[in-house]
Amino acid sequence: MKKRLALIGGGGFAKEIIEIALLNGFEIAGIFAEQNNLSAYPYLGYLDELLSKREMYDYVHIAFGGINHAGIANRIKIIDFLEEHDIPSATLVSPYARISVDVEIGEGSYVAHNALISCEAKIGAHVIINTASLIGHDAYIGKNTTVSPQVFIGGECIIGENSLIGVGTLIKQGLSVGENCIVGMGTIVQRSLQSNMMIVHNHPKPVALH
Repeated sequence: MKKRLALIGGGGFAKEIIEIALLNGFEIAGIFAEQNNLSAYPYLGYLDELLSKREMYDYVHIAFGGINHAGIANRIKIIDFLEEHDIPSATLVSPYARISVDVEIGEGSYVAHNALISCEAKIGAHVIINTASLIGHDAYIGKNTTVSPQVFIGGECIIGENSLIGVGTLIKQGLSVGENCIVGMGTIVQRSLQSNMMIVHNHPKPVALH
């Protein structure tokens, strides 16, 4: 019997989640979202209905990324809600990703096609490792961090919780990025970043987030 998966989020990224969920043997039970753009699946409401329609699904998965401050904050809100009500989240890993056997991946995380996660890396809960990203050996990615497509994170790096690593970012081996950081697309990070900092490609000096 297939496991029933409900998605929280009904936008374009949810389509990628659905593809990998189906490859993992799930049945899509429906969509919980403020707005659903996926007409192929039942719209079930939003967070209040997650509780009242609990019998309709076995697991959930957050199907939108932390692509900006608002997205990160919304994901935090939902993660807190899921944990408060003991609602299980599915971990979804593409069969086309390459994951070393000693990698740890937390509950509710997502690993996309062609990602590579090397030896003894640790991926926290509700993390997104997007398409063709590479996570080096012994790296740590904190809870609810979004790693965008084609990112390189060197071995032994530490990335804090609730951060966003933009498309095509390169982070040098052994560096750390604190919690609640935003690294803009195409940035080459050559020194560690404290928490609550932002760095973008054309302004290499980090600035504090307010």
